[in-house]
Amino acid sequence: MKGPLLGLGITLAGCGVPVDPGPPEFISDSRLGLWVIGPPEERQLIAFDPADPIYPAPVTLQDGWLVGLGFQGTTLGQQGLVAGPQVLRAEGRPLPTPDRRVRWTTMGWQDEDPNLAGLEALRLPPIDAAHCSATELCLDSRLGLCEPCRPDPAAVISPTGPSPPSPLEAACPEGWGRVGPDDRPACQWAPPGPCGAGAVALPGDRACGPILASCPPGDDFPPLGPGRTLHVRAGATGGDGSRAAPLGLLDEALARAVAGDRIALAPGDYTTSAIPTGVEVVGACAERVVIEGASLRLRGATLQDLSLELPLRIAGTSTLAGILSRGVNGAAINVEPGAVLSARRLLIHGARDGGLVITNARGTLDQVEIRGSGAVSVQVGGSTVSMTRAAIDFETQDKAIAVERGHLSLASFSIAGASGDGITALQSGLQLENGTVAITDGQGISIQRGHLALRQLWLRQVPQGAVGLHLARGELSDLRVEGTPSDRTAAVRANDSRDLLVERATITGFAAGFRLVATPALLRDLVITELASTDLEQPRSVGIQANGAGPFEVERARIGGFVGHGIAMAGAGFPGQEILPSLVRVEDLEAFALTPDLEDNGGVGFFEEGALRVELRRVRVVEASQRGLEIRGFPRGTELVAQDLYVEGSATGLERSGFGASILERVELRNISERGIELRGRPFLAQALRIAGGGGLRGLSVTPSDLTEELIEFRDFVITGPLGAAVVANGGVQGIRLVDGEISNVDVAFGLPEEGADFATENVILRQGTIRRTTAVGVP
Repeated sequence: MKGPLLGLGITLAGCGVPVDPGPPEFISDSRLGLWVIGPPEERQLIAFDPADPIYPAPVTLQDGWLVGLGFQGTTLGQQGLVAGPQVLRAEGRPLPTPDRRVRWTTMGWQDEDPNLAGLEALRLPPIDAAHCSATELCLDSRLGLCEPCRPDPAAVISPTGPSPPSPLEAACPEGWGRVGPDDRPACQWAPPGPCGAGAVALPGDRACGPILASCPPGDDFPPLGPGRTLHVRAGATGGDGSRAAPLGLLDEALARAVAGDRIALAPGDYTTSAIPTGVEVVGACAERVVIEGASLRLRGATLQDLSLELPLRIAGTSTLAGILSRGVNGAAINVEPGAVLSARRLLIHGARDGGLVITNARGTLDQVEIRGSGAVSVQVGGSTVSMTRAAIDFETQDKAIAVERGHLSLASFSIAGASGDGITALQSGLQLENGTVAITDGQGISIQRGHLALRQLWLRQVPQGAVGLHLARGELSDLRVEGTPSDRTAAVRANDSRDLLVERATITGFAAGFRLVATPALLRDLVITELASTDLEQPRSVGIQANGAGPFEVERARIGGFVGHGIAMAGAGFPGQEILPSLVRVEDLEAFALTPDLEDNGGVGFFEEGALRVELRRVRVVEASQRGLEIRGFPRGTELVAQDLYVEGSATGLERSGFGASILERVELRNISERGIELRGRPFLAQALRIAGGGGLRGLSVTPSDLTEELIEFRDFVITGPLGAAVVANGGVQGIRLVDGEISNVDVAFGLPEEGADFATENVILRQGTIRRTTAVGVP
């Protein structure tokens, strides 16, 4: 009878009696099965894999003689067998001892007599390399079995190396140029040079340009289009307001004017206190037409091309064009509640109590220059203001721009000062684009409780910080920040803020690049180099410091060239306040030339009470002389997922402590002087690992944790010296497993405690080194 046996209901005939044996019970528990068929003088043997749902059945059944044998400890491949008939009587191997023997009878499957005559004479084919290779195994001549192939001792194991970090996005904004070396791309605007009086160059400009129009020759009136115009020349008498017979006083013309009229002023000095609604006053040019007095109120009117030497108050919907305000004893221009101001080509010079004050109003301003004012150059309260092409220059004052409970949009601007702050905002929105800020003693831009959007900014000489946020949202892009080092100052600071996004930033010269407290942040395309501290006794800098920031994410960054940490992240916020972030993710990071400070801080670190999960991908740390990467996770534990890590030229490549799980893939630690991996936390799995010592002490150093079940596994690895010891397990360590690896050029391959270490290796090539047991650490 031919055909499959398992579960197919095939009838076997023995002695003319139809039978249906069905599968024997031992099949499901065995790894190798054999059928023995036929009478003693005609024995046949068929091998099969019990895991195969359709396995060979007896080809012929005589006398009803059918015996099934099951083997749990060996497989078809290990015995060098293939499914199907096997040699019965030959110069081969005896059958291995089966775990179960059953025989088919008319009563069904019955346990077989272990002394069944004839089984001892059965033979299996001899095993050779060809039999083993047919099942993708290799011959183990000592055991006489096919076993998984071991590495060729002459072969060189080379785990897959880590992928390098992706390059930075280095494109510069329109109108800005590329500066710095190719590996530290930075963008900045290059001013065309010092501008003369009345001229200015703003970011994006290629040349200096005047704000005010030049004066026409002579003492003529300004050219005006059609419409009713009253002409005024200071000191004239007997006129009727015509061009040929002008009036002599501005107030006289204002008394005659109605809404829609224009008043043309010839060069000269004039006085008045109010200009009524709908009237337009136009001067010949701002340099030679001057309005003086105690103050002037503009009620829904227009002023153009003249100078003001008195405070101006704006009401209604009013317009200013080509106005020069100079030497005002007070605030130069005050926009009253409910007013709407439109201003173009506006210069404010030397106002004692501030340049422009806008309260509960709206303003649109273009081409504005404010110089030498006291107090605050631009003060916005409860208002919405849009400014383009603005230049603010001061010596000593409180702030250049202050916004409270309002919104300011500022584009193409320049702020420069000796002492004071650049821009501050409270419960407001700031939208700043294409500008420069340079202050000798002060901070650049700060906001509390609001929204900050920055784009294309160059901040320099801001020793008290470039950008600060508190309880605010921030979107920052295309920044170049050059600082004057201070002991505690960071270029960008954020406290208790949310949704901080930074894209394309270059930072030099501060004690810290970013200092974040309880602020979720995404930082992308950063260059942070050459940081410094004025504390010469204990210099300490940090590229990015994040306390309690969750999630905290960095994509594409280059950090280094200073004393201190490249990245230092911890979970605690303020003293007594614990904030536990959910995720830390760092991708495409290069940290270089990080010298440890006096407390051995250096490299890239994620510290105690930190994130619940740390993800590192494509991270390269070069010349971080103390530690390349340091990850802690006490007391709750931090899960670590790391891919494509490269550390070169540090004392310790990776230091990992804590109770969270760790999974590493494609890791290379090169020229390590003390320890490749210092491990104090479990479980830990590393795949594709290469450690190349630089005369150091240990490749892998493992210290027990308080966990009851520990698993440390390294797969596909190479540990090469010179090293004092490849693997050191201190007393109490459990569950270390090394699979598919190579160890060479070491004094001690494995330094193991006498008791307590569950240590196993599989397919590990040991080219040099001994195995040492010790009650203490006892190895280098």
